[in-house]
Amino acid sequence: MVSVPMIVCASAGSTILPYMLLTSPKTAVVIGVISFMMWSFGLIQVHFIFVVYLWRLVSSKLPPNPQLAGGFLPMAALGKSTPPTHGVNEV
Repeated sequence: MVSVPMIVCASAGSTILPYMLLTSPKTAVVIGVISFMMWSFGLIQVHFIFVVYLWRLVSSKLPPNPQLAGGFLPMAALGKSTPPTHGVNEV
């Protein structure tokens, strides 16, 4: 899943963004734009995965009970996608 590393890198970029403003504002703007782009591209990929996953659930029956807990793994990327939005918006 390519979307998770993109979202994690966007989160790291938004974490260092306030400190980069103190040293170099131009670099901070570049990091902010790249972090936002990586976050948005990763979020688009996560939504595509959700559509395919929900379509599979609707078109076929639910998976067996031992595999049912693993069905919530596509939602992990959405939980990680909230820190970049807060970090970029604070600046």
